[in-house]
Amino acid sequence: ALDADGKNVKALQGLSVICDREQQYAQAIEYLKKAQGIEPGNAITNFNLAVMYERSGDLALAIPAYQKVIEVDNNHFDAFFYVGLALMKAGKIEEAAASLVRAATLRPDAAEVHRALGVLYEESGDLDKSELALKKAVSLNAADMSSRINLGVILIKKQQPEQAVQSLRQAV
Repeated sequence: ALDADGKNVKALQGLSVICDREQQYAQAIEYLKKAQGIEPGNAITNFNLAVMYERSGDLALAIPAYQKVIEVDNNHFDAFFYVGLALMKAGKIEEAAASLVRAATLRPDAAEVHRALGVLYEESGDLDKSELALKKAVSLNAADMSSRINLGVILIKKQQPEQAVQSLRQAV
């Protein structure tokens, strides 16, 4: 339970989760800032604060908040993955690639990271890297329809219609 002067970090984190579920991001951010003031190096608080900034549409605050988590924990998979996605949204492709590659190094079995890399490489015009990343995503999660569809699109762009049809057939 939250004590009288609001210094219970776990309670503040819990209240932020409730606010998140109700899409009350500003209130969630307030609770997390209070928790951050109590324990500045708390990875859970800092990560959740970054997520709330992003959900509220503020990439300018979300990106450095994710990066703060990484400063504290250089092996925080979710922080690398989420900051990579946020950097993609912000159009910072090279920085996004570095973060997503680090996430893939931390969890090579995470299909979602390879799918994100595939999309990023496509956006940067590197269809060969995109194809490799998407094939890796499909190999890790055969049921991932988004990766299969994205792979089909890449194969069409690479003038490989037979392989594209095969990938797309498996997606439906």
